[in-house]
Amino acid sequence: MTITEGLTFDDVFLIPKYSDIEHRADVSTKTQILPGFTLEVPFVSANMDTVTEHKMAFSMMEHGGLGVLHRYLTIEDMLKEIDLYNAEVKAHGIKTSVPFVVSIGANDFERTKAAYEAGIRNFCIDVAHGHHLLVKRCIEKLRTLYSDIGIIAGNVCTYQGAFDLFSWGADCIKVGVGPGSVCTTRIKTGSGYPQLSAIQLAFKAKKDYLAKNPEAQKFIIADGGIKYYGDLTKAIAAGGDAVMMGSLFAGCKQTPGTVFRNENEEMVKSYRGMASIPAQSDFGIEDFNEEGISLTVKYRGNVKHIIERMVKGLRSGMSYSGARDIKTLQNVAEFVRVTQSGHFEGQPHKAFKN
Repeated sequence: MTITEGLTFDDVFLIPKYSDIEHRADVSTKTQILPGFTLEVPFVSANMDTVTEHKMAFSMMEHGGLGVLHRYLTIEDMLKEIDLYNAEVKAHGIKTSVPFVVSIGANDFERTKAAYEAGIRNFCIDVAHGHHLLVKRCIEKLRTLYSDIGIIAGNVCTYQGAFDLFSWGADCIKVGVGPGSVCTTRIKTGSGYPQLSAIQLAFKAKKDYLAKNPEAQKFIIADGGIKYYGDLTKAIAAGGDAVMMGSLFAGCKQTPGTVFRNENEEMVKSYRGMASIPAQSDFGIEDFNEEGISLTVKYRGNVKHIIERMVKGLRSGMSYSGARDIKTLQNVAEFVRVTQSGHFEGQPHKAFKN
């Protein structure tokens, strides 16, 4: 038995560095998560049924990010979502190279075939424990069936898990086992890894893989654990090419579901983990381990405003490190570990008076 130390976002701050950045607008937030595709902002909305369907995917694309369509749809409904997304793009006269990504299960080849024939060329293999034989077989089969697709695969939280997914043929990996706000994997199973350290391990795996395969392109999505906008900067500094979020986007106008009033007369929308009892029951899945919860979140309006605030926070955070782009941030970033008192000191608090 071995015991290693893992850190999460609350355990560290980024150490400020000398900066010659005079304006936040001079900081570039451009990134890649698949070969040949550039995102203006490194933000991805989660492949959850209360977060991303065609409206959210379109809005994310419109504002420079990416939305990943969840897989808890019939094939017919998935094709409708793809058509609706394409109709939105056409109606707005947008010419975009931002990919539309559809989630699939590890044995979901009928869904993959239908999406591919509908024009989809990017897929996210969505498995809670991505360092698994079924994921390996899925990636290898997809590479055999389709030579022109981009593959995101996950989730993993270890160096070996990340390195293996890259080796098996994933272009991009999702990192995060248990950090999500509606995820109870760590409580229910005892498994997981603190998210900041998990991202750092994946980043090391990426660098080691690229050192052996310099012609390759590999990317990392940090998935989960973001509570504050400052966590975005930490996640990217630790090695994420982009950050996937559910809770920060939940409750937006563009997310699936209706707005309703709760018992306090507040405007709210539903938000739930995909392994929660309500979600699994709605999709007719009987043999599962409950690893998520269901709740409501306040209605948050247009996602555009949330993305704008995220961009401002990220650019400011990057400027504190003197970094004009994401790669520079990852090269120069230094973290300081903080005590519980140090974490509290960084929160808004009242002055104590004798």
